[in-house]
Amino acid sequence: MASIIGIFQQIFLIQNPIGRHMKNNKCRFFVHVTIAFFLITLYSHFYLHAPLFSAKGPDPIRNVSPVNIWVGSQEQDIASEIGRSVVTEKNNSREGHPIERSIGTMSFQSKELNRNKKVWPERILRGVNTNLVVPVMKNQTSLCGFLSHETCKTLSKWNVNVIRVSIGVDQGSDWDVKKEEKLPPIPQDDPVEPYKKHIKGLEIALDLAEQYNLFVIVTAGNIVGRKIDVFCNRGDTRSFQQELIDLWTSVARRFGHRRHLLAYDLMNEPQFKRGDDRWQRIVLPELIKKIREIDKETYVIIEPGPWGLPNGFRYLKPVNDTKVVYSFHFYFPHNYTHQGVRNRPKGLKYPGMLRHFDTSRRLYWDRDQFKKGVEVAREFQKKYGVRMFVGEFSVIRWAPGAARWLEDAISIFEEYGWDWCYHSYGGWNGWNPTFSSDDPENNKQDGGKETDRLKVLTKAWSKNQSKNLQPEIEINRNDTT
Repeated sequence: MASIIGIFQQIFLIQNPIGRHMKNNKCRFFVHVTIAFFLITLYSHFYLHAPLFSAKGPDPIRNVSPVNIWVGSQEQDIASEIGRSVVTEKNNSREGHPIERSIGTMSFQSKELNRNKKVWPERILRGVNTNLVVPVMKNQTSLCGFLSHETCKTLSKWNVNVIRVSIGVDQGSDWDVKKEEKLPPIPQDDPVEPYKKHIKGLEIALDLAEQYNLFVIVTAGNIVGRKIDVFCNRGDTRSFQQELIDLWTSVARRFGHRRHLLAYDLMNEPQFKRGDDRWQRIVLPELIKKIREIDKETYVIIEPGPWGLPNGFRYLKPVNDTKVVYSFHFYFPHNYTHQGVRNRPKGLKYPGMLRHFDTSRRLYWDRDQFKKGVEVAREFQKKYGVRMFVGEFSVIRWAPGAARWLEDAISIFEEYGWDWCYHSYGGWNGWNPTFSSDDPENNKQDGGKETDRLKVLTKAWSKNQSKNLQPEIEINRNDTT
């Protein structure tokens, strides 16, 4: 402030010809009063017009530029990502302290804007499911690690622009129990104790996502107790609901500010049976409310019950939230895509006469039948004008006609404008497109084979390469007062 007053003194008393004659004390007093009034007016315009605020969740920001930018917990230079003048910023906003930033040539707004809003891209997201923590196979004794640079380099080479990952109970933890075993209590002061390795894996994945320009969608998979009561029939919906709330609020507090964390897929394949409205009537409203108290910007993804099947949209109603995407999983017909899994018969060919489930009638399954299979989801999309995301789709690698199956499925997703993630690259290699039909079962990340299935996928992923993979920045063009 003193230096600014000094500059104004030079202007008024030296450079200004009238100022040269203002040598007496009265004149000096007049100049000081004038300068002080000017500075107070300027301060009020920029600061008091939009006072600092204290917000739960994302950090408060003041003096933001016309482009809203959400920031992480480290010093960042994001000028190259928004294509504007140099903007470096240091997040010092813990405990309500404002962020310090150098705006460069970007102008200040006279009114404070909200922090940058995460925007689901208009372009189709085409990606893959992968693992936060490499699972243990029967012949192994320890976890193999987390998502790696090598994996992300491969995904980048394939032009993947989104990964879907799952948080679940850590293998080998006290909560990794069999159905007949008793669950230990979760520490009240650390509700994510059962998921610690996965939480660490998510942190690593988000760091890598920023380096390789990947969006991240995280889902809740094997939460505490789900192995014991997969259909949520215990009757204590409140207990089940609280487990989800504790997990997601912890994730939102820790990671909600991360730029590349696009969405929370609230539950992977919810197993509430058809006609059981607890998922929508009881669990979802309170769960979304608690998340929004912390994080208003990260999208939530909702799958219908049972099992995230597209027909579940017949019973689902849209929730009252502006940042929701709806999702389902595509395994049509199930007996074909899962042949050989858990002793299911092999040798089923696509296209052909097939049963969806054992109790389903035989139909000729081809691309046209695929469209009939997702008709309910398509009608839900058109009726409510919502975004649809195929969170999983896949076919076992030894299924005859698997490449044709993938071509037909992806072509429908593209036709309807649905985002999609193939299942999967990593984990058990039955679904991994880099392994051939006769490779032995293992959990290696990459089989090194350019299979027909991989060729179909890389051709589809190549549609991403002409697009800017940076997270989109929402620009507030109207709020300039």
